[in-house]
Amino acid sequence: MCGIVGVLSDRPIERWRLRKALQSMQRRGPDDQGEWWSQDGCVGLGHRRLAIDRAARSDQPVAGERCRAVVNGEFYGLAEEFKDCSDSWALPVLYRRHGLSGTLDRLRGEFAFLLYDEQNRQFLAVRDRFGVKPLYYARREKEWWFASKPSALWAAGILPGWCQESFVQAAHTQYPPPGHSLFAGIRTVPPAHVLSLPGPRIHRYWQIPPAIATVTPDDLLVKLRESVALRVRRGAPSAVLLSGGVDSAGVAALAAETGEDVKAFTVDFTGGGTYSEGAKASRQAGLSGLSHHLVSLSPKDILRGLPEAVRLTEGLCVNGHLVAKLKLAEAVSADGRQVLLTGEGADELLFGYRHFAPYFGQEVNPLTDSAGLGILTTLESSPLARELPAFFHSKWALGRRICQLLGLPHQAQAAFEKMAESSLAESPLENARQAWIQTALVSYILEVLGDATEMAHSVEGRPPYLDHHLWEIGMLPPDCDKSLLRSALSGLVTEDILRSGKHPFMSPALGQGLLDALHARVEEEDHPFLDRKAARRTLSQVKTLQGAERLSWEPALLWVLSSYFLQRSFMLL
Repeated sequence: MCGIVGVLSDRPIERWRLRKALQSMQRRGPDDQGEWWSQDGCVGLGHRRLAIDRAARSDQPVAGERCRAVVNGEFYGLAEEFKDCSDSWALPVLYRRHGLSGTLDRLRGEFAFLLYDEQNRQFLAVRDRFGVKPLYYARREKEWWFASKPSALWAAGILPGWCQESFVQAAHTQYPPPGHSLFAGIRTVPPAHVLSLPGPRIHRYWQIPPAIATVTPDDLLVKLRESVALRVRRGAPSAVLLSGGVDSAGVAALAAETGEDVKAFTVDFTGGGTYSEGAKASRQAGLSGLSHHLVSLSPKDILRGLPEAVRLTEGLCVNGHLVAKLKLAEAVSADGRQVLLTGEGADELLFGYRHFAPYFGQEVNPLTDSAGLGILTTLESSPLARELPAFFHSKWALGRRICQLLGLPHQAQAAFEKMAESSLAESPLENARQAWIQTALVSYILEVLGDATEMAHSVEGRPPYLDHHLWEIGMLPPDCDKSLLRSALSGLVTEDILRSGKHPFMSPALGQGLLDALHARVEEEDHPFLDRKAARRTLSQVKTLQGAERLSWEPALLWVLSSYFLQRSFMLL
């Protein structure tokens, strides 16, 4: 895992600009820095290195007979000829032999890379199939800049600021439009896409295949075991994120099977009741024979850590889990571990989220489990069309509250229709999954909660469930409770975890402290999208609420509060 920067221009670029961009990503690559420039100074590539595998040939940018490249991420399962060098050094060799299309067919893993074909004078920006690794870009006059973080683009000379269209869309739906960011002039290369210059031209190189076969638990276990084993470090320590759920428990159990030095890390919320999963995780660590580290957090810890968490991740949050993930990565790094296996992607692969339940003819009562209330489930009905993905209805309710706090008119129908356009699927179930993947998974779960929190402490996250080989076995889920996975992991995971239902990774309520923190920001700081009178009125109303109604407001309060902290971070550049 690293930080990468690239620029293409019709005139020579001041080299200090690329170096400033690299310096801004020191946390992503604390071990080394490299750059390459074309003879005319119009093309530059830069790299910050996190030295996970200290192979002899590991410096970047990497050079080939016809190209130069910088890589962020990991390629797995490469041919034996590459065993004595960094996996990134395989890229120019594969590109020379097979071209771009043939190379992408052979790449397995989580990656983003920039490649300049000197012979054809072509600049390529490529992102992995699910968007595990980020890749942002911006255009300034005739300059095209690419980087792993928005702040690196600002350091290179792109003016910081909100994108009004994206902010308003996110206020309604939680997420900016697919392929966009919250920031003026900055977009993202979509997952499974190649952006090529000159042009620009953008095309998709892979898409989720249709589920056409029924897979047995044994089939699933074989593929998952392989995916986990590829991501555990050989001869060096690794970590695994272990909650009280079956997804991470399965990864922990299979990582332990490798016999390598693997340690489990769990966030435990003090006094969190059902939110506290430390006891379940400890029992699973014991069954798997893993040493176990608990990171304990209180609501006060979360509120205290929120400004730094937003600054480091450069994203908005709807729950205190952002701080929790950041603290977990800090603990992993402090223990001398640079690789963290996580459970992201399992709920997308096997339709595990509760908002998929209606497609299986199941009812969801949001009051039976408060975790996710106001984010994944809602107490309200929405006026959105029934044919739209089911999770849109909870996002409609969240957006209504955010808009009420900001004093914006709530005009949600067009925003959700725009989100639905991103899906390529035909069946309602697959359409809902595609819409979720291209919004929630990419722009929040992977970019903000995943990569950004991990790399803030120089830790590389590796999600085995997002291995495309696993998705290509064509699973047809029997229900939305992941019974296929539970059957596959029988005997490897504790019975209480196997029997427990879906419990999203959420922190408990922050209560009055959250209201006080937002009220202070409203009174003390300007916000271009917030009407103070509307915010004061709404905060006074929320203060009178109790129970589930009060809890339903917390995600909206946190979203607006984090927008203050995010604005502060880029205004101070």
